[in-house]
Amino acid sequence: MFAVSNIVFILTLFTLLPSFVSLPAFALPFPVGTQPVKTRRAFDLDRSDRAAYVLAHNIIRAQYNAPPLTWSPSLAAKATAWADMCMFQHSDGILDTKPYGENIVAATGDYWVEDAMNTLISTRDQYNPASPTYTQFTQLIWKSTTQVGCAIARCDGIIDQTVTLHVCLYDPPGNVVGALPPNVEA
Repeated sequence: MFAVSNIVFILTLFTLLPSFVSLPAFALPFPVGTQPVKTRRAFDLDRSDRAAYVLAHNIIRAQYNAPPLTWSPSLAAKATAWADMCMFQHSDGILDTKPYGENIVAATGDYWVEDAMNTLISTRDQYNPASPTYTQFTQLIWKSTTQVGCAIARCDGIIDQTVTLHVCLYDPPGNVVGALPPNVEA
């Protein structure tokens, strides 16, 4: 018998506008939290899952002199609404009139909080301070970000296997073009 490795996918949202530019409001065809979902796919995160997300973020943030994040129930509710739709793509501002930073990870099989966070953190090797680019890792360590809220859903239809989808939202958003030097320490 042999073990098959999980297939992992990651997405990150890049805020490509200066922070003073307001984005137009987009509306979902239904209010967030009331979407007609036949089967709820998002998990209700317990205290240990919420703590695991915050702890994993704050451990890596401390290594880059970024202040610790706090858990946001409001961001978690928005992340849950998005994860429950089981779309492996960014919300592109339709969750609210306010932009949020966004990291999304999907993998086949059981894929827990620690696995998802390790996937996001593993991309730090791709960050080059001499030629900085915006990645899911820079969102993780973005200094001006103060809050995070995450969600997990089990989804069919993203690929031809069931995947575990992790969605994390950040406020204020990171990866703002022109604001990298003061927010990401090499």
